[in-house]
Amino acid sequence: MEYKDIPEKSDNVEVSTFDHEHVLIHQRDIDRRLKVSSDTNTILTLVDGVNTIDEIANKYAIKTGNTVDAKLIHNILYEKLAPHGIIKSEAHDPQKKDYAKYLSLRIQLFKPHHVYKVSGLIRDLFTPRFFYVSLFTMLALIAAVQVYANSFHDFKNAITESFVYLLFIVNVFSLFLHELGHASACRKFGADHGGIGFGFYIFTPVLYADVTDAWKLHRRKRIIIDLAGLYMQATLNSFMLCLYLWLGNPAFLQISFISLFGMLFNLNPLFRRDGYWALSDAMNITNLKSKSTKKIKEALSFIWRRSKNPLQTRLDVFMLIYGVLDWAFIILIVGSILLNNPDSILFYPKNIVVSVQVVVGQEIHSFEELKSLLFPLILPTVFYIILLKYFIAFYKNRNPKPSSHAKV
Repeated sequence: MEYKDIPEKSDNVEVSTFDHEHVLIHQRDIDRRLKVSSDTNTILTLVDGVNTIDEIANKYAIKTGNTVDAKLIHNILYEKLAPHGIIKSEAHDPQKKDYAKYLSLRIQLFKPHHVYKVSGLIRDLFTPRFFYVSLFTMLALIAAVQVYANSFHDFKNAITESFVYLLFIVNVFSLFLHELGHASACRKFGADHGGIGFGFYIFTPVLYADVTDAWKLHRRKRIIIDLAGLYMQATLNSFMLCLYLWLGNPAFLQISFISLFGMLFNLNPLFRRDGYWALSDAMNITNLKSKSTKKIKEALSFIWRRSKNPLQTRLDVFMLIYGVLDWAFIILIVGSILLNNPDSILFYPKNIVVSVQVVVGQEIHSFEELKSLLFPLILPTVFYIILLKYFIAFYKNRNPKPSSHAKV
């Protein structure tokens, strides 16, 4: 069969290197991205609006020394690339991607041009050598002061009305700095960033920054962007500790301690937070969670049905280990709750209402009382987050939508 049709490349298509085997194609008009093999990119470079598909097949054979069927080229262009707006096609009407499907009820708080004015002022903080030296120095300071001070300080009198207000203000400012860090690091390395907004990750309120364009960068630069939020929070945390050391007010130490928990949670690679993105970029694996789950299924199929061995490379082994740890974490959380306090799940809504009433009614007079009220809610909250997460994943698998990338 002859293929005499002449394919045309869409306007405003940008190609960047992803790794030694793949490139990232960005259709900027509708903000769609697609990772393809270097061979597919070679075929795309031969699309000039003049050559037919048969002629492209011949030119590809001359250029690479490998023959390729014209039908395969036709399928690559019109079934793989055209749906993403990379090849012009009357059969496809690509729409702009839905933004980060794991975020819902999104509201943009600061538009890109507003964030752009601020990100330019601090982007040089993310020069690689300065960034890593400063980050590890601040983390060492935070750890040293927390270990030293918590050994003799009594925080029972730290929980006051003014402390709660100060904690809220510092936390909100810390979250904004976190997202500004992602955007500023993105700009430092020549990628575009969007605005900063508010949304819900599962049902947890979060701020987010649009740094999808970072995918075109080398993974070493993407890792700095991933950790940039932690860097900004560590800067604020260090400042709070300096105020504590200067003024001797334990409230600043306590705020630093509470903030430290948030920073550590962000580094947990089993949640889709900064630690997850940094690990994903370090290994250069997109969609790490879904690929790891798929690898577990392939491994079970190999064991039961003697199908093809799924562990062909070190990355395959890594994804299997990550997937097992991810599911083990879920089972551990659920098992701990069911064994230790099953009522905490059954009466979770009631417990939340009671806790809110106690806090609003200002019936908390010490940190110990606050801890005894909130700590029993942590595991049930994680349980319901995980449960809702998989309900949402099940629904989205039945009604799939493409997504882009945001840092929260």
